[in-house]
Amino acid sequence: MKGKIPDLPSLQRDVDRLWHRYNGFKHVVRSDRSVFQEHSIDDHLLTSAASRVVLLNRRNALQRAVSLLMGQQTGVWQLRNNRGKVLDHRYEPLDKAAIRQELADEHAASVSVKRRLDESGLPYMTLWYEDVFGDGSVEQRLLALGEVIAFITGRPFRRSSLHRNALRILNPTKTRVNSAETYERVPRIHEIDEEFGSAETGYLFR
Repeated sequence: MKGKIPDLPSLQRDVDRLWHRYNGFKHVVRSDRSVFQEHSIDDHLLTSAASRVVLLNRRNALQRAVSLLMGQQTGVWQLRNNRGKVLDHRYEPLDKAAIRQELADEHAASVSVKRRLDESGLPYMTLWYEDVFGDGSVEQRLLALGEVIAFITGRPFRRSSLHRNALRILNPTKTRVNSAETYERVPRIHEIDEEFGSAETGYLFR
């Protein structure tokens, strides 16, 4: 889909083209806007354009918020060959008000999405980012991925059917942009962890 979508019928035509070619697509819901207003694109994609939904979320919301603000400084959103840029960047202290707002917005958006899914009756499952891209074993990450594949296809997951590149994608050392090492590059980052870290939001260094 290219360019601005003028209306929902146009959106649906583009979505139909996607379904003709692929068996799924990813839609990112921005947490800094009001989601699922009547006749919104978000609402249509969630409730009308799919038969099953995998809701990808973060257990550690604080790491997500901090990584977002760090990415805004570096311009790096995917690791690839950018590890040196992430480590060598001279970071400015992070805006605490922005972190506070990110945490509040993400919580509100997550509640809104789940409420709308429950209202729609659409089958959905929650996939935690940390279960797939975290520090667990390869077997644990494959188990989480297998549950998603089984949910989407309605068939038991067979590891033999998994493309070999999937293991590389699931390797956090090759795909995850930030870690304790990069967080330490940010001035006064431990103040952020102390002020915003909790059992609910997660921590940067625990």
